[in-house]
Amino acid sequence: MSPRLLRNLLAALGLGIALWWGLAWLGRPRGPAPLVGAGGKEKIAKIEIIRPGSALTFENLEGWQVTAPRSDGRPVPANAGGVGRLVEAIADLTLEETITENPSRHAAFEVDEPSGTRLRAVGKDGAVLLDLIVGKASADGNRLYVRRSGEAAVRLADGMDPTAVRRDTQDWFDRTLLRFDPAAVSAVEIRG
Repeated sequence: MSPRLLRNLLAALGLGIALWWGLAWLGRPRGPAPLVGAGGKEKIAKIEIIRPGSALTFENLEGWQVTAPRSDGRPVPANAGGVGRLVEAIADLTLEETITENPSRHAAFEVDEPSGTRLRAVGKDGAVLLDLIVGKASADGNRLYVRRSGEAAVRLADGMDPTAVRRDTQDWFDRTLLRFDPAAVSAVEIRG
């Protein structure tokens, strides 16, 4: 066998292996896509958490603000860490297998109106990105039972801490009493 023929055969074999690997990589199974879609965190402009007896609305107005319930209509700063984690969880949330499509089973998974928590995310363009009834944690404690508003199917959702939407109302507010630049402080005097 001539060196030229051997070189051509090795090149063809290398090309065949590269082509096979590329096709195998493209055809690999992928997990479910996040519900909010690509660029999810950046798309979210408003979040509503609605429970029986309480409702909270957060809006990204140069930083996350609590805009409801406010009797005076003025937004107040939200707990940046808590809302930031919620935004990330919403952006990463994926739906997995359907557990049941029987509406009489909604109460068992806490995705019925009396016990579930409605979670809505709205985009900068006003489009509803997510509208779910969030129920209890799954048996493994890592996923949630959810259903889309207006649908009967109860599904498992992955990507959100089960306690993310079940916090006390006051935990969503920024509790910072005083903001200042620490570098601007030259001395601290405490008087008794």
